[in-house]
Amino acid sequence: NHFSYLVPMRAHGSRPIFFLIPGAGGNVLSLRRCAAALPEEQPVWCLQAPGLDGSPPIDNVPDMAAMYVTAMRSLQPHGPYFLGGGSYGGVIALEVAQQLNAAGDSVGFLVMFDTYNLAFGKTLSRPSAIYHNTRFLVRRLVRHFSQYTKSPIREWPRQIRTGFGNLKKHLVKLSATAVAGAQNEAQ
Repeated sequence: NHFSYLVPMRAHGSRPIFFLIPGAGGNVLSLRRCAAALPEEQPVWCLQAPGLDGSPPIDNVPDMAAMYVTAMRSLQPHGPYFLGGGSYGGVIALEVAQQLNAAGDSVGFLVMFDTYNLAFGKTLSRPSAIYHNTRFLVRRLVRHFSQYTKSPIREWPRQIRTGFGNLKKHLVKLSATAVAGAQNEAQ
């Protein structure tokens, strides 16, 4: 039942329905604040990812988008469609818009926030990728350490352990990606 993926954040209003797609993980709860910030007359329906309700998960963007198009049409049979997505949800929202356009439906509005280009990483040379990842990590460390000054000194050891634990996880992931990339280049 495709309707089970539609979750009303605000079911009624005088404006056209705004469909929102959450980022990685697919849980619509991450969109609560976004939906609450919209005007009261704006209906907001979110598209919950399959798999969170015990159904089999879908792990590719075109299939997820096709399922969402079907779900959206069960609530609103014709366009123009107004949709958006955050982070990875923006990637899916773009594919939804492309599928709707290909089917002859109109998309009145598409918003993608905090969305990244999946192909960008493949365009970078290895030194450039290392530079950008290192710059990202340094900026995060500076931001985290600047947050410590806002908390009591007794909290710093826990915050530092947590920060370094997160850094370690990121570095392990980054090094695994680098090793996999080097192995692919060697083949």
